[in-house]
Amino acid sequence: MPVTHPSSLTFFGALHHVTGSMHLGQHQGTTWTIDCGMIQGSREAEEQNYGAWPLAPEQITTAILTHAHLDHCGRLPRLVRDGFTGPIHTSVQTRELAAIVMRDAAKLSFEEAKYRLKMALRKGQDPLLDPFTAPLYDTADVNQTLKRFHTHRLGGRWAPVAQGIDVRLHDAGHILGSAHVELRLQLGNRPASILYSGDIGRYNVALMRDPAPPPEADIVVMESTYGDRYHPSGNVPEELAAVVNDTYERSGILVIPAFAISRTQAILWHLAELERQGRIPIQPVFLDSPMARQTTALYKKYPDVLDPAAHPGRGVMELPAQFSEVVTRKHSQQLNDRFRPCIIIAASGMMAGGRILHHFRMRAPVRENTILFTGFQAPGTLGRRVLDGAAEVKLLGSEVPVRAEVRSIKGFSAHADRAELLRWARHFRTPPRRCFLVHGEPEAVSSLQELLRTELGWSVDVPEFNVELPLKDLL
Repeated sequence: MPVTHPSSLTFFGALHHVTGSMHLGQHQGTTWTIDCGMIQGSREAEEQNYGAWPLAPEQITTAILTHAHLDHCGRLPRLVRDGFTGPIHTSVQTRELAAIVMRDAAKLSFEEAKYRLKMALRKGQDPLLDPFTAPLYDTADVNQTLKRFHTHRLGGRWAPVAQGIDVRLHDAGHILGSAHVELRLQLGNRPASILYSGDIGRYNVALMRDPAPPPEADIVVMESTYGDRYHPSGNVPEELAAVVNDTYERSGILVIPAFAISRTQAILWHLAELERQGRIPIQPVFLDSPMARQTTALYKKYPDVLDPAAHPGRGVMELPAQFSEVVTRKHSQQLNDRFRPCIIIAASGMMAGGRILHHFRMRAPVRENTILFTGFQAPGTLGRRVLDGAAEVKLLGSEVPVRAEVRSIKGFSAHADRAELLRWARHFRTPPRRCFLVHGEPEAVSSLQELLRTELGWSVDVPEFNVELPLKDLL
């Protein structure tokens, strides 16, 4: 990327889609990246993670991380491996959560590379000709990356990023430690501010605080994931209680494929609260996911950044009365011997891999059981096929009949919807001079763009890939 302006913004990720977040800026010799996320989706999309960087990593001065989801932090170890030596600024909680996420990604990348190498050798191909037979990065790269982290408190004071550039983090309410990133710099004779929303959380949901009111800013880079949609208006506790009670009355086992970060913790909180209120029976609840176990421990460790109204006068991250963590693979396999009512929560949320596959294979053929989905199931995934009503699915080398009841609760999303994005934007007393929409599919972006223009009178643009925008032209 040739640099032609001393102060500018350039966008390299999450443009017209929702993964691979990476937004570059430069000012007075400092170059920063906001996030450095994994590109996810099809195999062709994920292969882009191995591609060349838009700027030589050693030329990037500093990195700032909004939160620990893989599509925002997942390529940081690759950036370090390829030459980045600067600091990585983020919240205290995000550093700990990102360590879990990046180590898991390193493990998965190793396993994927091992499989590709095996397939290349089986086909008589030269593995050196296929860059994907090597891991994207390894655990050593993750450890080196974690050494570069500098942590800050959400809602804390300004901290210097470089000479003449300061950063401040505001609670985004999305997942543990998630932040809006506010940058302050001097442009000529006037101060200027840039606000990166990161992923914006929801209002009035379990565990998480509401997104902090955003500070005034000259330029706003805003996510638009649900810019064209509203979340269902259903009652999550009521729907969850109905599924639990229906399954229990059939003497069945409830299996919940769940995303390890945020979703699992919200489910556990709701189950504990429903038990406390006497709305569901107390029964064994097993959490069978290494990443979800580690994440839940962090949610318990940092109650100060969670919603104190979640459990007034008690611990915030409450757990069901008969909660158990499944640590070993042997313990996980022993759950197959259980036939009394219980709840099993395991990753992954779309049943794309992990221990959930074994629980599904064991429980799906039994009519008394329930498979409960609590999140979006992408087209092509096993979860989507089951949710769409497949009577039988191929899994782990065999055909598995789906006789269990299949249910779905749609109110668990951690992303602000169209109304909540507008609510967040209304906090600005003065419209920003420019707003750039990122992290959204084309329909969501264009819909939110029109909404912000008509309702708030904002100047809203959709940035193009690798187009340098001089700050002097934006202010």
